[in-house]
Amino acid sequence: MDNVYLPKPYEILSVEQVTSIEWLFKVKYDKKVSSGQFIQISIPKVGEAPISIANFDEKEGWIDFLIRKVGKVTDELFNKKSVIIYSSVFVAL
Repeated sequence: MDNVYLPKPYEILSVEQVTSIEWLFKVKYDKKVSSGQFIQISIPKVGEAPISIANFDEKEGWIDFLIRKVGKVTDELFNKKSVIIYSSVFVAL
């Protein structure tokens, strides 16, 4: 049984610029996803921000986040290469 409180690394598959301040992050993800679900992004020594899942494909194993660069957490996230996801929380590394 998976312990949802233990971190598991997930790869950022792609990052695509949508507008001057919005980017689409595609992250490899192998957990069940529901419409309307959000993920709490937490970056140590920076802060936290809730981000809605924009799209997902459970068969292919990925989730998308459309993230607007508007604050400390999202500014820092744009400098990251991978993430650790805690069940419904992911932490940028």
